[in-house]
Amino acid sequence: MMTPAKIESLKAFGILIGNFDGVHLGHQSLIDNFIKTCGERKITPVLYTFSPHPYHFFHDSKSPFIILDNNKKYLKLKEVGIKNVYEIEFDENLQKMSPEEFINKYLLSNSNLKLVYLGHDFRLGKGKIDSRELIRTMTKNMDIEIIESKSFKLNDQIVSSSAIRKLIKEGNDFDLIEKFLGERYIIDGTIVKGAGLGSTKLVPTINIDPITGLIYPSAGVYISEIEIQGQVYPSVTNIGIKPTVSNAEIVNIETHLLYNNILIENKIIKINLFRKIRAEIKFSSISLLKEQIEKDINQAKNYFRLRSNVKLGLIGKNIAHSQSQQIYEELLEKAVDYTLFDVEENELPDLKTIMKSGFLGISITSPYKNKYLKDISIVNEADTSINVIKFEKNKFIATNTDRLAISEILDRYIKQKIGKIIILGNGAMATIVEEEARKRISHIVLLSRQNESLDSLEKIVINENKNTLIVNCCSRSYNLPNISDIDLNIWDLNYDHTHNANTFNNSRANYIDGVEMLRLQAKYALSFWNLSKD
Repeated sequence: MMTPAKIESLKAFGILIGNFDGVHLGHQSLIDNFIKTCGERKITPVLYTFSPHPYHFFHDSKSPFIILDNNKKYLKLKEVGIKNVYEIEFDENLQKMSPEEFINKYLLSNSNLKLVYLGHDFRLGKGKIDSRELIRTMTKNMDIEIIESKSFKLNDQIVSSSAIRKLIKEGNDFDLIEKFLGERYIIDGTIVKGAGLGSTKLVPTINIDPITGLIYPSAGVYISEIEIQGQVYPSVTNIGIKPTVSNAEIVNIETHLLYNNILIENKIIKINLFRKIRAEIKFSSISLLKEQIEKDINQAKNYFRLRSNVKLGLIGKNIAHSQSQQIYEELLEKAVDYTLFDVEENELPDLKTIMKSGFLGISITSPYKNKYLKDISIVNEADTSINVIKFEKNKFIATNTDRLAISEILDRYIKQKIGKIIILGNGAMATIVEEEARKRISHIVLLSRQNESLDSLEKIVINENKNTLIVNCCSRSYNLPNISDIDLNIWDLNYDHTHNANTFNNSRANYIDGVEMLRLQAKYALSFWNLSKD
């Protein structure tokens, strides 16, 4: 920062005067031409600016108005080539000063001033009068050159601080704001501890302390991305006064991470906003607010899924219930572009066509696990069915993660002293369960609809106990009978099966569904596809 004494010591210099709020493309163009002009004339470029911003002198200093605080403004001015800044205090004396008084005091008092570079909307003194002609008249007989610049336009729109403030306030076009600023519009601040309502009754959020005097987008919910300590996380951000849960008078900014849950306090966070989802609304209850938040989160996730570079797919029949996408996202901690190929057998998609569309991996579920065996290299040649495929070194490679997941879960049961396993079903999954079970114990019973033994399950298990495991490998159309009063273990390979889950809720039987297996399958599949959260 320059002082009057330093300016006095300059042999020859030029000045550019303005607020330069935002240091946008219009400012940058003006500054670039100013610096080049000074270089051609071999004089030192000096930028004159005001603090506080005149708006905050005439209004409450806490009023949201400026695009950048002084620290960021001066840092950005340095980045665009300004080394010499003279800050003029905007106080009552300056406010009362006429344009002539200002020009005499700050410009003409130094005989080494050689250039005054004027912006297209140059105004000075009380009343903000157009001062371009005045300064020409006052320097007419002096060795001072006056250069007037033209307005800077982008797509026929004048780039100005006021235009950017309007765009920020509206919060509807962050891409246009980026074009005007020459960089992304970023909200940053220090993480502070919130009231704890989000983590206990709604969703966990990271709260930041807004910077006083800055203009922020209008109250609402935004799709966003945050950066903490160099790490970037997709998120959904709320800006506003939280009318449903508080009577706050100041703006609150809080963001929910879509795929992560990290607790970091007293760190600097940067929030990059992409799109406004909705305006802030006062709900009549916390439950209605939570319901809407879940919708906001899903909308934000879909936004990132469409832009994800992780593209996976699932081939099967009646697979609308699939939870694979959510599980892959939890494991990778990022959005996954996931396609369901829910088809009849005569509509099975061609693998080459799929992979040409940018898919990194394909899963296959019943009833098509043995429909793609031709022209595919199988990792385990003993497998008669596959459930994951990748394209590598100009060939399709497949494996069966069902076996890996089944083996891991069976090992857990064996550690619990399971001595007998009853397997329900006779499909591909039942075959793998049987093969892996026989590697571990000898007492195995097979029941299926094919041999009409499935209907005798209730009679067979009546005397069983906690050392017995029932593995249900039947399709979702099969409902387990009510054997909930028997102290045994039931592993249902189906997940989200309402009837089975309700039957064994709060029962003596130890019931788990197929979600854990699905997670293990997904873990092994990601490893097979060489995908990780890093």
